[in-house]
Amino acid sequence: MNRITRINSQQSGNFTETNNIITFRLPANTYDFSASYLELNTIIDGAVQLAANAGGGVPIYNPQLKWYNTEQTVNNISFVRRAQLSTTKHGVLEDVRRADILQKNLVNYTHANEEIDSLSYKNATQAKDFNVTRGSMWREFTQSGAVASRRRQAPINIPMSQLVSLGKSSVFPLDKTMGGVLEIELQAGTGATGWAVSTDISLPPVNAIVGTANPNAINDVPDPGVAGASIGLADNPLILTLLYGATNTTNFPFWVGMNCKIEKTGGANGATLLAGAANVIITDITIADDGTVDLVFDQSISALANTQTLTGVTITPIVPATEPTLKIVSANLVLKQLIAPPVVASSMSYTTFDTEEFSQAGSAQLNHTFRLPASCVNAILMLPDATGLSKLNALNNYRLSLDNIPIVNRSIDVAGGVRNQLHFDLLMRSFQKGGIELKNTSGVMRAQTGLLNAQRRGQNAGREDECIIIGAPCYQSDSSKLLQVNMNATGTTIVNLTVFKQLVRTIEF
Repeated sequence: MNRITRINSQQSGNFTETNNIITFRLPANTYDFSASYLELNTIIDGAVQLAANAGGGVPIYNPQLKWYNTEQTVNNISFVRRAQLSTTKHGVLEDVRRADILQKNLVNYTHANEEIDSLSYKNATQAKDFNVTRGSMWREFTQSGAVASRRRQAPINIPMSQLVSLGKSSVFPLDKTMGGVLEIELQAGTGATGWAVSTDISLPPVNAIVGTANPNAINDVPDPGVAGASIGLADNPLILTLLYGATNTTNFPFWVGMNCKIEKTGGANGATLLAGAANVIITDITIADDGTVDLVFDQSISALANTQTLTGVTITPIVPATEPTLKIVSANLVLKQLIAPPVVASSMSYTTFDTEEFSQAGSAQLNHTFRLPASCVNAILMLPDATGLSKLNALNNYRLSLDNIPIVNRSIDVAGGVRNQLHFDLLMRSFQKGGIELKNTSGVMRAQTGLLNAQRRGQNAGREDECIIIGAPCYQSDSSKLLQVNMNATGTTIVNLTVFKQLVRTIEF
């Protein structure tokens, strides 16, 4: 039998841009690190409703997390800037700086497109579904009845295998090292330079709803909006009826607590909307077997006489007056402890990464030499922008040399994002040398917005949002070696280059 152990961090939340160090003391046991993970417990505070509302309902907005306010889906490792693993007996085993840059870009190469799609539900920056609506980890929505939708705490999980290379170990005997410590430096900034929350959502296209022959059915609704809408009569001024087809309620986009506005383009016999219709909250939803839906609001929207009708009725979600914010309230390390572990060897070899960051004023060229330690067997080069995503559409070509001997005997062309075969050959050699499984060479980074096919393309017809990683395989040596990097681009676009040097190390138990 095995045991799941949850270890609390030594520091307490809320974790912020300044309170961003979390430490875990690991008891002296044997663990399966490959099945262990960092758990960040998060909430997204409620937003402030626009002041015009007078109904008294409680708004529940659908919060979506964005990284640097971009529309790119990023891996949860974006929350971690640095990870250090040490033991009482051996000291520091790994100290991976800019783990976020390394791993969130590698994900695009180590996972097939289908895997990325399937795992997106675990990402804090969740992708939209087929209907261009998104659920939220931080909300539990009610779409039938009067039970209120509610806010909830959501865990953001990061596999230990992404934090440190030893995190891939299925058997690690910390009992032979007198225990250990895992220290994490978080990326917990908010707003324009970190995590931002958006509640700006749209309803499905008009053709998702089918009207009926009802004389009040409205079929000329612009997108986004709702077709087949009729306003209740004087005896039910709180109710709006949607004339769905019975088969279309599976795509139903409304929930109890949604804040929205109701508008119209025309009306017969003096029909009007009341002022409160501009800012209402759904308090009850009833769905009949034939697909007719009644939405009940927290204030009256219209009081029609039997001869009055409204046309061009639309429902549009309202963005709150102030957006909610993300809070990391606590952190745990969830470890799988092996109760009856197998016998391990007296030593273990592993690889880890040493990070070197190089910056320059924007230039069309980069010519720089990096020193690689004797134990370095591989180098991975990335061109991160402010978000940490490695992408540079303006890069035309590059050349790599090791101790003045070309790794490839010509410049490697990547102009316009179209990488030639030499680039992929070098990448495959690099991944093989570093023991990294290469599953995907498309370089596409997922977008949060748009229909599913657009998300898969990254909405980058100009290829500017494609991920680029450059591999530089090398060899263990008796002394350090020099990696010469030469790059050429269009315009003064080359600013940052990060080199992850993959080192071989051995630990004696």
